[in-house]
Amino acid sequence: MSGLIEEYNYAGLQCSEKKDFHGAIRWFDKALEGTPSPIILFNLANAYRGMGELQKAIEHYLKSLVYAPQYNLTRNMLLECLAPCRSLHIDGKPNIAELLVKFRDDMGWPDVLENPSSTKEFLHLYAAACRCTPDSVVLDISAGFCRNKDFFLHTQYVSIDLEVASDWNWDFSKLDLIGDALNLPIKKNSIDMILNSSSLEHYPDPFAAFAEFSRVLKPGGFLYLDAPFTHVEHQIPHDYFRFSRYGLNYLCSRYGLAPLSITPDSSYLMGGYRMLFEALSAFKNTDFVKNGLPERGKAAEEAMAYLEAKVKPLFIDIDQDPLLCPEGLSSTITNCTQYPIRYNLVAKKPGEQLPSRRYSSRAALLTEIVECPACHAAQLDWSASQCQCMSCEMIFGRNEYAIPRLVIS
Repeated sequence: MSGLIEEYNYAGLQCSEKKDFHGAIRWFDKALEGTPSPIILFNLANAYRGMGELQKAIEHYLKSLVYAPQYNLTRNMLLECLAPCRSLHIDGKPNIAELLVKFRDDMGWPDVLENPSSTKEFLHLYAAACRCTPDSVVLDISAGFCRNKDFFLHTQYVSIDLEVASDWNWDFSKLDLIGDALNLPIKKNSIDMILNSSSLEHYPDPFAAFAEFSRVLKPGGFLYLDAPFTHVEHQIPHDYFRFSRYGLNYLCSRYGLAPLSITPDSSYLMGGYRMLFEALSAFKNTDFVKNGLPERGKAAEEAMAYLEAKVKPLFIDIDQDPLLCPEGLSSTITNCTQYPIRYNLVAKKPGEQLPSRRYSSRAALLTEIVECPACHAAQLDWSASQCQCMSCEMIFGRNEYAIPRLVIS
């Protein structure tokens, strides 16, 4: 830390000792105006905890865990806040403790307190949730089995997917609509926030997807998206593209969206480590290795164990050394080479934000925002077993869960 930042941090600690937590927060915030520091974020979290602001405390403990080094004390302090925070009744906003436990235990991110990439993903979704009000209309595009729905239970959440992952036995029963991200059956300027998680690479035309994102967002609306940069092929054959931060920035600017942040999920050293680990894992699980070359699979497992035990700690040590890797895990320096697994994008549609209102029912909400994907008329008859456009008379079926399938065949 520089001399001035150290002075601010010391002043904050002095205020904390005197139980002047408001003063402490002011000093720690001032210290964080420069490069983020895990120590100052930890101190700030403690000040919020001292005030009884457990939501803020947990958020800043998590932010501290994003940066190297990650302290076990930070994790322990965070865990102590979970139970009392989960018991709080919070009107109109998500409960961070409740979400963190679900994210770790039920949503497929068990390493959220150990892996900065997973921590960043949680904070990305939590920031999106906190930006919403109960009146906000949130459209989760390519929602799959609606894994992220719990973040938006306080909003008017609508999920849509094309069901192309049905070969992987995904449960699509929680969806509101079946539809194509490249031709959304949604009215223009009707959505307050779009959520698009790990999906952009699966679109054969990401340009058309961004054109649709921009079309349906209200002026002043937000896009929260994450997309891979160096991820292993998955959901084949529906895996088409990878995206640099410059590519994401171009897609935004081409379709009238203003990028607010494009954040790598890890440093280039840890990104490289994870790519090597995933390559060995993918090799080990190929059919020709499992069925015909088991000794090669065993060698791959031994190599993975060596990477985990020896190489990963070495890379973490280098990441923590400002002389060898000044960017570290913070990845905040924009002009250095990046090598993450994915980027998290936050973008905004320019213009004065249009007001939202709370609809009386799910049916009323869908009636208000849905349009025919063929002629873009808004008059749809939902009453029958099949949906029909009252303008072009195109008929749309429903899937096995009776969810409208608003797709042009």
